[in-house]
Amino acid sequence: GEMGVFTRVLVEALARTGTTARRITCAAIEDAVRENLQQLQYPQMPQFYRTPNKIIEFWDRRVVVQEKQPDLKADAKQDKSEIPNARIVQKGLENVSAGGNIYVQIIQNAGDHRDIRDKAFGEKNNPFQPLNGRIEDSEQFFNREKELREIFDILNAGSGVELLGDRQIGKSSILQQIKHRADSQLAVKRKTIYLNLHKVHTEMEFYESFCEELGIANCTGIDLNRAMRSKRVLLLLDETENLQGNGFTREIRDRLRAFAEDGSLRLVVAACTPLERLFPDSHQNGMTSPFQGICLRVELKPWDQATVQKFVAVRLENTGICFSEEEMEKLWQDSQGYPQKLMKACFDLYRQYR
Repeated sequence: GEMGVFTRVLVEALARTGTTARRITCAAIEDAVRENLQQLQYPQMPQFYRTPNKIIEFWDRRVVVQEKQPDLKADAKQDKSEIPNARIVQKGLENVSAGGNIYVQIIQNAGDHRDIRDKAFGEKNNPFQPLNGRIEDSEQFFNREKELREIFDILNAGSGVELLGDRQIGKSSILQQIKHRADSQLAVKRKTIYLNLHKVHTEMEFYESFCEELGIANCTGIDLNRAMRSKRVLLLLDETENLQGNGFTREIRDRLRAFAEDGSLRLVVAACTPLERLFPDSHQNGMTSPFQGICLRVELKPWDQATVQKFVAVRLENTGICFSEEEMEKLWQDSQGYPQKLMKACFDLYRQYR
C-alpha cells in the first residue's frame, strides 16, 4: 500500500551513493528504508505516494525505469527530454506491484545536485507563495470579491472606506487589488496612489511621498491645496496606525478630510483598530475624528473552513498532490482562517511532499 514512499526512499538512497544503475528488489527496498531513513532526514514520510500516477508526477524528470539492464552508453547519447518517462515509469511500477523487479537509472545524483533534484518540487515551484507581505499578482488573489465589490460601490457613491481587519488578514492584498482594478471599476477616473505608512515616519516624509506619487513638486499648505484643485486622486493608506507616531499631528488628517470633502480625494484607510479609537486627539476639546463621516467601514474576517479547503484545492491543482483529511483539519486548526498563517502552514506541508 505504501509502494510510492518506499520507491522514493530507495531512489534517494541510490542517488546518494553515486551509483548510476542498480537492480531494485523488495529486499533492497527494505534495506534502504531501514538503513537510510534517518540519513535522508524524512522524519514524517509523505503519505500521498499511493498510486503509480502520483509517483510518476514526482519522478518524471529524475528516473527512467526499464525492464532490462539499461545500455548506459546508448542512453548517454539519447536526449533525456525525448525519453517517454511517464509510460516507462508506469510500466515499471506495475511490474513492482505484481511482485517483479525493475531497473532504475539515476539521471542526476540527487545528493550532489540539489538544484536539479528540487526542480519539480523546489521552493520556486511551491504553489503556496508569497509567504510574507501582500499578494500583488491578481491571478493569485483569492476569495475577497464580495469585499471588493462593496468597496468600489462605496467609492462610487462618493464616500471613502475604512478597511478594518486583524493583522495577517489580507488588508494589504486588498489594497493592491483596488489599485489594479481602479481604472476599470471607478465611475470617475482617478489617479491611484498607494502609501505604506510603515515606511513614512514624519509629516514631511508623508507630503514628500504623496507629491512624488502625484507627480508634482514637493509642497504643503496652500501650495498643495492649489495643486489638488485640478486633481482626482484615490489614496490608499496602509498601516494607518503609524499616523499615531510622534512625527504626525492632527493637521495631516484634517487636510486629508478637506481634500475628501471637496471631491479631489477618495480615501481607503486600512487599519487594525477602528478609526474612532485610533486617534485619541481627535476627541479633544469636543472635536470629532477627521475621518468621521467620510469613511464607511468594510470589515475583513477570517475565512471559514470551506473557504480554506477551496483555497488549498485551487493551489494544489495540477501539482499531483492532495493533502489528507487529517492534514486539512490541522491546517484549519493552526490557521483559523487567517490567510497568511494558512499560506505558511501549507508551504511547510507541501515541502514534506518533495
